[in-house]
Amino acid sequence: MFKRLNTSSIRATNKTIFREPQSVLIFQSKWYSLKSNNRITTWLNYVHEVDQRQKELEQTPESQKIISLMNSIEDKPELVYILAAFLHDLKSIGIDQNNDPEVRTKLKWKFRVYYLLKLLKMHNVFWEQCRFLEMSQHRHILNFDPVDIGLLDPSNFPKDVFDELQSGKYKSINLKTIDPVGVFARNPFRD
Repeated sequence: MFKRLNTSSIRATNKTIFREPQSVLIFQSKWYSLKSNNRITTWLNYVHEVDQRQKELEQTPESQKIISLMNSIEDKPELVYILAAFLHDLKSIGIDQNNDPEVRTKLKWKFRVYYLLKLLKMHNVFWEQCRFLEMSQHRHILNFDPVDIGLLDPSNFPKDVFDELQSGKYKSINLKTIDPVGVFARNPFRD
C-alpha cells in the first residue's frame, strides 16, 4: 500500500539551494513528505488537515453548532439582532420549532417569496459578518426548500434560546433599542 520514493530525480527550481533527497510516502495518490522543509508537501499537508477539520465539523450535530454560534455572538448585538430578525420572519410565515415536514411543505410558496425578498439577504449578511469576525470559516447556504432550511433552521435551536430571541431580549441585549438599516428597515421587536 505504501511505496517509498527518492525525490532526487525532482529538480529544485532554485539552483542555489541544495537539499538532500528526502523520502516521500504515497498513500491513496497523495504525496506526503516525511520532512516538512518542502513547500509543496507542507501545503499538501495543510490542505489535508483543513479537509479533515471540515469533515469533523460536518459530523458535528447542528444543535451543538448552534450553541457554539450563540456563545460566540452573545456579546455582539448586531449579529444577535440579525439572527433574531431572521427567526422572527421565519415565524411570521409559519415556520417555527414545532413544524413537521408536511406543514412546511404547505408553506413552500410563501417561504420562497420571503426567501427572494428578504430571507436570503438577511442570511447572507449574517454569515458574511460572522466570517468577517472569524466566527465562521466557510460559506453557509440558505436552502430554497422550507423542509431543510440550513443551519439557522428554528428547529436546530434549543427552545429556551429560540424563545428568548423571539421575546426581543437575549441575555443582556435589548433588541428593541437597535436601529436597523438596509434590509432591516423596520425593527420587528418594537411595539
